[in-house]
This record gives sequence, structure tokens and C-alpha cells, in this order.
Amino acid sequence: MNAAMRVAQHASYVTQVSINGEAKWALTESTLRDVLTAKDWAKEILDSTAEQVRGALADAGRNVSADEAQLWTMNLQRGLMAAARGLAAPYKGDVVARGAACLAARRWDEKSLRRVLMESAASEDDASLLIALAFDALDPNKSFGNDLVSCITVGYVLHAIIGGRDRVADLRVLGAITGDRAILDTPILCHLLGTRTQAEPIERLIGAARGAGMEVIALDHYLEELRELVARIEIENPDIAHYRPGAGDQAGIAGWIISDDAAAAWLAAVDEGRYRDWAQFRATVGSLGTSLQSIGVVVRSHGNTHRDDVDACERALTGEIEKRGGHRTPQAARRDAETMAMALAVAQSVNRLGPSSPAHGL
Repeated sequence: MNAAMRVAQHASYVTQVSINGEAKWALTESTLRDVLTAKDWAKEILDSTAEQVRGALADAGRNVSADEAQLWTMNLQRGLMAAARGLAAPYKGDVVARGAACLAARRWDEKSLRRVLMESAASEDDASLLIALAFDALDPNKSFGNDLVSCITVGYVLHAIIGGRDRVADLRVLGAITGDRAILDTPILCHLLGTRTQAEPIERLIGAARGAGMEVIALDHYLEELRELVARIEIENPDIAHYRPGAGDQAGIAGWIISDDAAAAWLAAVDEGRYRDWAQFRATVGSLGTSLQSIGVVVRSHGNTHRDDVDACERALTGEIEKRGGHRTPQAARRDAETMAMALAVAQSVNRLGPSSPAHGL
């Protein structure tokens, strides 16, 4: 999300503002004007449809005022929205073009359409007129209500994309995630220590995962790796303890640490004001396990008892890294092998006990 907002900022759609001391995203003036123009456009669609409704009612011998025509149009809109939702055609992308500028669902739920319109009308005669207007709007050979139908269809397509409904089939293949396990590795832990912009999405993701029934785990050996990283940074660059934001030329320190995930997280966060100094950051690293537990993360060891499995995972991992031309220190490779062996043990348990087992994969 942050990367997307940066792209939007580069395109001058949004800008960052300070609200109560916190950096927030806001629309630029030009974007705000565009949004207001879009609202005006939507109002124009409703107004023009209301005029069509008023004319159609007059042709049927029912004269209504402009205000009454707006009310008829609102009821018509509710009926068409129910018809679009009922068969979920727009959610599935089952739509068809109507000319060069309009879009309509290929299928509509006529039963829901009739039910909603009959509930909205004051009398059977009014209900019959509303239903007739709705079917005229759905008729691809008539121009009546085309803009309203297109607006509703596009709205549901966008809603499907934003809500992830376009990935429903993928979710069915993946199955429920209740009981699955997610592990927070060192780069993710570094994000949690960085700026609020970096940390908050991870915290929300942890909350969402737990809400979906997942177990979120922080392994002891990754927390230990983080503490070792901090200790190594202090040894290799002792001047870091004296770094202060805006305290003159400290480019040497900043340039050196930016390549280290933990130090880069601290540098960005201390400039933001999250930490006073390196000492406070180091203390936060030391208490990270406790902080994670407070938001529902399980902090524990890998629990590996079969060391042969760990050795096999380490050989496979280092072989794959070498094949790709990468590099991992022996200590880092061993830690990742412990995690892999833990995942392997869970997978083997599931295979032995079957899909009804309470044990789930990572």
C-alpha cells in the first residue's frame, strides 16, 4: 500500500500532510476537484434518468413532479442494484458492452428485482409501473436507463475488485486458512521496528491473520538473530550511538547503515521521531518478543528434535542459493533450515493424520 501511495504521490494524485503530529495521506487539490467532478457526473446520471422516468410515466398516464420523479428513480435504482447482486454477474465479470460507453450485466435476478420494487411501491399500480420501467432499462434495444444500468454495473465490478471477489475461485482452491501457521522472519521483524508507515501494515496483517484463525509465530532464533544484528552494528560502527537527526554532516553513518535492514529501519524511524536515539531502539529490539505477544503472536522455539531433517534442509537450501548465485552466512542458513525443518515436521504430521487433523501447514 505504501509503495502504491508513493506512485500516486509521484503522479501528483496525493500528498502527505501532518495531522496531530502524524503523517497522513491526502488528496491534492487537483485530485479533489476531479473527485468532485465525478460526484457531479453521478448526480447528472440520476437527474437525467429522473427526467426519463418522468417522461415514461407521463406516457403511461401518470403525471409526477420533478421531485417525485427523483423518488421513483431512487426506487428504480434499488431494484436494479438488487437484480445485479442477486446473480452476482458483475462480480464475476459476466458483463456485456452496450454501445461504446455503457456496460451491463449479462444476467439479472428478476425475482429480486420484482420483490424490491413491489416493497418500494405504494400500490400495486405503482409497482407495475416500476417493474415495467426496470425491464425497459434492462432491455438492450432501448435507450431508457442505459446510463443508470451502466453506472450500477461498473460500481459492482469495481466493488468486486476492491473486495477481492475476483479471487473467490483462487480462495476456494486454497481452502480455509483456519489453523494455518505464519512465521515472522527477520526482514518482517525489521519492518515492525521501522517507521509507523512500515510497521502499521504488518500489525494490521497480523491482526487480520489472527482474526481469520491463523497462528502467527515469531521464532526465538529470528529474535536472537535480530539482537545479534544490533550488537554487530554497534561493534562495526560505534559512532551510531551518537547519531542525531539534523545534527550536521553524518552522511558516513547513514550511508553505511542503509544497506543493513535493522539499521535502515532504525535510521528511518529515528528521523521520523519514533526513537530518541540508538539506545531506545536497542531496548525496543530486546523487548520485541514481549511486544509481539501482547498482540497475539506466539513466541517460541522451533522445537526440532530430528537433527537429520535440519541438516537435510540446510544442504538443500545452500545448494539452491548457490545455484541462483546468492549468498547466506552459515548462521543465517542454519536458522532458515531450522524453520524449514519445523514446517516439514508439521506437513508430515498432516500427512500421517489426514486432513481432519488439527495440525496445519505453514
